[in-house]
Amino acid sequence: MAYKPKRKDHCRGRASRNSFWMQNKADVTGKMIETPNLEEATTLGAALLAGIGVGIYQDEQEAYHRTFKPGKTYQPNLTCTTKYDQYFNIFKETYAGLKTVNWQIFDEFRK
Repeated sequence: MAYKPKRKDHCRGRASRNSFWMQNKADVTGKMIETPNLEEATTLGAALLAGIGVGIYQDEQEAYHRTFKPGKTYQPNLTCTTKYDQYFNIFKETYAGLKTVNWQIFDEFRK
């Protein structure tokens, strides 16, 4: 079976509150980014694990599907995505050419 990349990612935690960061992530990855409608994912995660442990939820999937409430969704700006892809290709070429030099500089400063 051929690998098919996901077209949507879910982001949680404090970073998901930053609209600029979430839009940038959508633009760079070319994927829709969905954030949950909650303040603190860590405490919810702990509560869901406890719920699984005491039998409220059968497993992680059930806990997720019964409690997830979607928040804001960020659509990628495909013009930006194309530019980021071009920049990444330039970076890969530059990295390959400078990898040895970077290691030399690193070794020099470790002395």
